[in-house]
Amino acid sequence: ALQGQQKQIPTAYDATSRRDYIAQTLLEIWNQVIYIKAASEAVHNNYEMAYDGLLDHFRQAVWLTKALLESDSANSEPLMPTFSVRAGIIQPLFFCGFKCRDWTVRREALGLLRTRQRQEGIWRAHEAALVLARLIDIESEGILVEGIVPESFRVNSVRIEVIDDSNVRFWYRRHHAHQNEDCDDLWHTELLSH
Repeated sequence: ALQGQQKQIPTAYDATSRRDYIAQTLLEIWNQVIYIKAASEAVHNNYEMAYDGLLDHFRQAVWLTKALLESDSANSEPLMPTFSVRAGIIQPLFFCGFKCRDWTVRREALGLLRTRQRQEGIWRAHEAALVLARLIDIESEGILVEGIVPESFRVNSVRIEVIDDSNVRFWYRRHHAHQNEDCDDLWHTELLSH
């Protein structure tokens, strides 16, 4: 199970404290994601293994998200909306599941996306979960259970087009250092349905 620092979760009777808790926790989640992006960019140069050294930050982001969702749904009057025009937890969960190759973190992020009916801006949890599940399958083909995903197996970029409520067009690519980064033959495409 993912571990993180225990926080005092406000009770159902203190809506102001709960709103503050939600806002603070969302900021902490995004802080972890921004740190991961900045730290990986410093050594990244399209090197996906750079994310492996940031496992504690991925764990913390996913643990905070899980604690936030559980505390809100345990309340008789949840304060987190199922639809929001603002960024919330879907993008961080997708990012963590995509860029962290630790199997426990990935499964936790995917599970949280699959069990939540949420939309934040153009991000819908069930579509993010559909794409993330396929990414994990692509990267784990031919790898022993719980094995390390080699650089050559790792997807470094994705594009998504929502076609309708049941279908998503999904493009992905792996980095090949000897080829032009914008070369079209690096991209693979699939139609995903749910």
